Amino acid sequence: MTGAMYQQMVPSLESQDLRGEAMTIGAHEARHAAAVAMTATGVPEGYISPVLFGEDLTPDETGLFKAYAIPGTFGSLAAIELVVGARSEAGTRQTFVIETPAANSLIYEGMTCET
Repeated sequence: MTGAMYQQMVPSLESQDLRGEAMTIGAHEARHAAAVAMTATGVPEGYISPVLFGEDLTPDETGLFKAYAIPGTFGSLAAIELVVGARSEAGTRQTFVIETPAANSLIYEGMTCET
């Protein structure tokens, strides 16, 4: 999400130097996200999302989706669905749709879920 935010901000910056810095930071953030995905999902299972091969992405036994170092085509600025918290009695979790950059890129104090 952070890498996408920096990528999205580049066209709005007037200074060529700032644009370059924003892309450099965005690239670092993408590397961090890839490392976290590989650590969380495992190696090599966490490398490439099955979506890139035309397969469906299905949740694991806990109902959460695995993280991938390469989740989709490079440079996607699509909205991100964030699912957090314990399951409700109906089996659902709190969901937030986050678009970068936007006012809802941050989750505020009033947006909580039960643990």
